Amino acid sequence: MNNPTNICALFESLANLSVPLERVFHIAITEIKNDGSISEKYKEELLNATKSLLFNSLELHDYVGKKDVSFNIMSGGESEYNKIREIYKTAFPSEKDEGINLHQHIERLSSK
Repeated sequence: MNNPTNICALFESLANLSVPLERVFHIAITEIKNDGSISEKYKEELLNATKSLLFNSLELHDYVGKKDVSFNIMSGGESEYNKIREIYKTAFPSEKDEGINLHQHIERLSSK
């Protein structure tokens, strides 16, 4: 049996991690695509590594959401997830924030 306290802590940690991870994703994708000093092969490797960061965190979100629906970022836990993200963004503002929550956006696309 899983420890409910750990599942809650993992959910909260993932929600906090999602903001800087999405910042990294957006900045890295732009920089890598525009970097004319690296080979196309290396560029592809870097882009794949960047995408993997996001997709691997989605796997953990999925794991937590299956353990307890109140931690599912697309249903029972969506409100709390977004609240945690907003607290993080307020504490650590960035001009680089995009207007889209990539984690939820990808989840929505994959459920179609």
